[in-house]
Amino acid sequence: MRLALRSFSRRIVARPTPSLSRGVIAVSRPSELVGNTPLIYLDKCTEGIQGRIVGKLESLGPCSSVKDRLGRSMIDEAEKAGLIKPGMTLVEPTSGNTGIALAFIARERGYKCVLTMPETMSVERRMMLLGLGAEARGSRMTPPPPLSHTHARQNSMVLSFRSIQSVGFKWTPIGQRRLTHLAFAHLAFPHSTCSVGGAAPKETAVAGALAKAKEILAQLGDQGYMLQQFENPANPKVHRETTGPEIWRDTEGAVEVFVSGVGTGGTVTGVSQFIKGCPELGIEPKNPNLYTVAVEPEEQMLLTAARGGEKIGEQGPHKIQGMGAGIIPQVLDLGVVDEVVPVHSEAAMAMTSRLWLEEGLPVGVSSGAIVEAAVRVMRRPEMKGKLCVAILPSFGERYFTHPMFVPTKEKAEGLVKQPLPEPYDNREFGFETERG
Repeated sequence: MRLALRSFSRRIVARPTPSLSRGVIAVSRPSELVGNTPLIYLDKCTEGIQGRIVGKLESLGPCSSVKDRLGRSMIDEAEKAGLIKPGMTLVEPTSGNTGIALAFIARERGYKCVLTMPETMSVERRMMLLGLGAEARGSRMTPPPPLSHTHARQNSMVLSFRSIQSVGFKWTPIGQRRLTHLAFAHLAFPHSTCSVGGAAPKETAVAGALAKAKEILAQLGDQGYMLQQFENPANPKVHRETTGPEIWRDTEGAVEVFVSGVGTGGTVTGVSQFIKGCPELGIEPKNPNLYTVAVEPEEQMLLTAARGGEKIGEQGPHKIQGMGAGIIPQVLDLGVVDEVVPVHSEAAMAMTSRLWLEEGLPVGVSSGAIVEAAVRVMRRPEMKGKLCVAILPSFGERYFTHPMFVPTKEKAEGLVKQPLPEPYDNREFGFETERG
């Protein structure tokens, strides 16, 4: 089986600069770098498989995640429809990476942006937003009341982004609290359930962020617009038009198995529609027998249940950021999914570690979950000789405060300075004295 890996550089020169020589590969805006990510064989952590697995490295986008595609697509489509114009405020509930994509494109095009995210999202994601000019706005902190089985409260972080001017790191005064407790607003959900005690169930975190975003949108009136990644048709559209065609092109049509996690559901839907075909959208099939696998956290098996399957073990919070949003997204087409594979957080973290240490690929935990699912599927006898493409959604450096990196962090902080060998003369390195 042969897979041709092509050159992934796009020759796009928008607004050519006279000082550049002819043929220079350059773009005018960061969003023009989105897409055309490479494929890489995963041979070291996939022992026992019957075919071969390649990963699609979405971590090589301008802001290091597959959500770069989604952010650009939603803004592009809203601009084409005349729904937004520079100076307006974009509002979006996000688990982090979509917010980062929207923030850098908003910065690029002159929009303001307000983002709400669950409190469970990593500090690195928050710092990315702050680095792009975010300003945290928090509600007054009050102790949450006791929770009943019919009323739950959810903590949500609110970040506002001004792209007209540089704002720096300006925090609304809410007292001296750690970053992980900044800007959390208590939101009510009359139809959710929760465990005993006063803590909010993290499995409803995305719903909490959505509720807060809608509240902010109502306050903005006609100066605000919510892109709504979970139901925006521009979500699967960008994967029909870019991710799917890239996979088909770069595997020379050899792809027979496709594995993707489900956050919003746009990737698994759009890619499968392009390759399998979609008569409703006028898309002719390239390989109608493509075997599509959707991956979800084992601790939150909503997709499995929606397809009539049984849940495994205790259901609740999980540690796979970017997957298992606690809802079945509107843009997800379960009809194109052949199988849902649940992966436990511990298995996802173990495979992520292997991708780092064995493949040399610093990816996020969702990538570990997806590759773990791909390996399970590709070990089956019927997969002999087949090529599987697995999405690797994001870069691993964004997750250093994730629980899986606790031992690494402790080791890094515990490094001890070692004495230099004798004799050692610092004057050889430009210092005035022997010992500097």
